[in-house]
Amino acid sequence: MVSRSTPRRDGPRGRWKADDWRSPHCSDTKPLALTWCHLILHDITQGLVDAQIVIAEITPVNQNVFYELGFAHALRKPTILLAEKGKQLPCDVSGYRCLFYENSIGGKKAVEDGLRKHLAAILRE
Repeated sequence: MVSRSTPRRDGPRGRWKADDWRSPHCSDTKPLALTWCHLILHDITQGLVDAQIVIAEITPVNQNVFYELGFAHALRKPTILLAEKGKQLPCDVSGYRCLFYENSIGGKKAVEDGLRKHLAAILRE
């Protein structure tokens, strides 16, 4: 069980400080280790809630990115997936809008142009 001492908030968004969350089994000077994960997850999910459009780079495969992408989909946020050319997409996301790019200096302009087009299309919807 995790208990909260008298909470203090810091920053413009009033986030909890790490030492505000403690386990009753820890000493008063050691914050619970999971606190940092909780704070990071809160920042990420709040960023997704606040976002107008979500762009996710899905190569290489990263479980955290897919968790965040699923959260964005649950919020019905428009998404653009970025993936390196030649990489196979997991079947769960293969039906979504995806911009494939070449991981090279020459590929930079192409991905920028593609992003502009995808963003314009989303903003027109």
